[in-house]
Amino acid sequence: MEKKLDVIYQNMRANMAKIDLLGMYSHKIFKNFPENLPEKTLKKYSTDVSTLKKIRESVTELEFNLIGEEELIEQGISREFAKLFLNTCYLSIGKETLNSTDFEQVLYRQELISLFSYLEGYFQDINRILFENDKSLLSNKDIQIPLEKVLNANDYEHLISIIIEDKLSKSGYDKITNIIQRWKKEPYKIVLKLKKTELDKLDRYTMLRNIIVHNNSKVNKEFISYLKNGESEIGDSYILDDKCLNEFKDLIFEVVFSSYAEICAKYPS
Repeated sequence: MEKKLDVIYQNMRANMAKIDLLGMYSHKIFKNFPENLPEKTLKKYSTDVSTLKKIRESVTELEFNLIGEEELIEQGISREFAKLFLNTCYLSIGKETLNSTDFEQVLYRQELISLFSYLEGYFQDINRILFENDKSLLSNKDIQIPLEKVLNANDYEHLISIIIEDKLSKSGYDKITNIIQRWKKEPYKIVLKLKKTELDKLDRYTMLRNIIVHNNSKVNKEFISYLKNGESEIGDSYILDDKCLNEFKDLIFEVVFSSYAEICAKYPS
C-alpha cells in the first residue's frame, strides 16, 4: 500500500508543478498582452486582428455576434485566434488591437479550478486504495447496494469492487472537508494534523471554486459569509491575485502531505 500511496502523492506534486510552470509562462505573456507574445505569434496575431476588424466593418452587429469558428477561418483567421476570440468573454475591439484587462483573471480562475480538480482526484485515489487495502472501511451504512447488483456479481471480489465503486461515486460529490471529518471517525480513525482555520480556508476555496464554475465568478450569499465585511458585495465579480493562488497552493500542500503522512503511519506496510 505504501508504494501506491507514494505514486499518488508524487503524481499530485507533479500536477501542482505543471500548473505552476504553465502559470509562470502564461502570466508572463498575458501580463502585457499581446506585446509579450513570441515575435512570430505576435505578427500572426496582428494580422488576425486586422482581418477581424475588416469582418466587423462588413457585417451588422447581429451577424458579427453570430459568427462561428469555421466562418472566421474561411475569412483567413487562424484557428487559434478564432478560438481565442470566441471562447473569451471579455474581448473588445479597440482602434488598433483586440485587448482585454481580464486575461489574468481568466488564467487565475483556470489555475484554481485545475488545482481543485487535482485535489478532488487525489482524495478519490486515496479513498480507493484505502477501501482496497482495508475492507473494514466498506461499511454499508452510508450506501445501499441494489439486490440485482449483488446477485449479478461473479464472485466475492467482484462484489467488493461494486461496493468500492458505489462508495467512490458517492464520495466524489462530497466536500473535501466532509471527507476529512469522516476520516476522524470509526472505522477510519485517520486524523489529519490540520488546524480549524485551515479547514475553514479549504471550505472557502471550495465555495470560491463553485462560484467560478457555476456563477461566472459572481459573489453569492453563500460565499460572502467567508469574506471580510466590505470586501465584496453580492453580484460582484470576485478578483483573484497571486496572494490568493499562493495561499491556496500552500493549503493544498498541507492537506496532501498531512493525509499522506497519517495514512502511511496507520498502514505502515
